[in-house]
Amino acid sequence: MSKDASAGAVRQILGRYIEVKDKIIEIGSGLGWFAQLVPDYIDRIQQTEADPKLVEKHKSLYPKSNIQVVDVNNLPLPFGKHSFDVALGLNTLDELLDLEYALMTIGRTLDTNGKLVHFRDLVGSPQSLVPIDYDRGQYAPFPTFDKEGYSEGIRLIRWDVAQNLRRLDTNAKLIVAKYLEDPEGWYERLAASKQALRDLSDIGVRLSSQAPVIRFDEYFLTNFESALRNTGYNIIDSGKIDGTSIVDKSPALKIRNPKDNIYHNDVGRYRRKFDSQLVGELVPNKVKLVATVQYLVAQKDTSFWAPLEARVTMILNLLEAAEKGKVSAEDAKKMLKDLSSGATR
Repeated sequence: MSKDASAGAVRQILGRYIEVKDKIIEIGSGLGWFAQLVPDYIDRIQQTEADPKLVEKHKSLYPKSNIQVVDVNNLPLPFGKHSFDVALGLNTLDELLDLEYALMTIGRTLDTNGKLVHFRDLVGSPQSLVPIDYDRGQYAPFPTFDKEGYSEGIRLIRWDVAQNLRRLDTNAKLIVAKYLEDPEGWYERLAASKQALRDLSDIGVRLSSQAPVIRFDEYFLTNFESALRNTGYNIIDSGKIDGTSIVDKSPALKIRNPKDNIYHNDVGRYRRKFDSQLVGELVPNKVKLVATVQYLVAQKDTSFWAPLEARVTMILNLLEAAEKGKVSAEDAKKMLKDLSSGATR
């Protein structure tokens, strides 16, 4: 429902960092939500999506779409070196299992001074915690929720505490015993049921309310910034930005208090409230939509990428020369070892 407001926020960043001539690739296009936000950009965006079923559905909705099946988690992008000026993502990079690999894969298709722009207008994905470094033999992850009822992260409970079930009722004991057989596997299976996760969260609080909590949003941003630095990107801008629009009140907004005149999507946390200053500005049956979008803009660091790309080119040329018999197998092996010793992933 906050589409127009989100579009306003996104446009401010695109206008600031994307030029008319820029060629753009979108990572994780899904059913085309980003293109719907900024339809005037559609002819400039190469859409990609890892899930073949989503791509099929996307094409049934938008037959003229150029979307391709591309999985940056596993394979290089099927595009040439320096094919794009900008890579975009909306609520996607926090779902990638190997963020550094994906950033390297994306970087190889970006121009020398290519930019990466990522937006989030939803609560961070639990996938952002996949690479978290904690001792799985010492701690068990339990889901947590914030005061507004949004899933916010995991509570790391010491294994011996998690197995101390004396303070729990019979039903809770059965749930925890089953969960501890495979915490991460069960967490993934229960993710579709908010109530199941809430029940597990309540049990976690009863077991150890003081256990440390790692929050999706904070962890993803920290991990994202670290991954960018490790893979040769400089962060040039990061923060939150608001977009607004005025729309008719409708049941879809789920406004329970008829006086409420603001509907706010604060990076996936939806709030409705009354602002007396808007009384004179809004006509009857209108409401102000506010969308707070988190964004990060990074740019390839040429001091990192130039020598890396030069080594890759030399390795490819060497392999081609060896294949054609211009270089002996023994010499090729030695030169490849020398070149590869300085290369990263």
